[in-house]
Amino acid sequence: MSRDDITRMAREAGFVGFDGDNGSLRRFAALVAAAERQPLHDFIARLLDPEDLGHAVTAEVRQKASALLGRGRA
Repeated sequence: MSRDDITRMAREAGFVGFDGDNGSLRRFAALVAAAERQPLHDFIARLLDPEDLGHAVTAEVRQKASALLGRGRA
């Protein structure tokens, strides 16, 4: 994620500064971290979908993908 992407996200989120008193820095850091994880989450979910990549992977891969997403056994 580029600096421009982070700046754009900050503006869209209404972030105006690094004020430790109201926790805005922590909230913004959480927003950035979530945005960075989303593509990985989406890919792992595709491994479980039989209409997508799920038909092409082994049961072991589906089981591990399910565990990573906190869904238990696939």
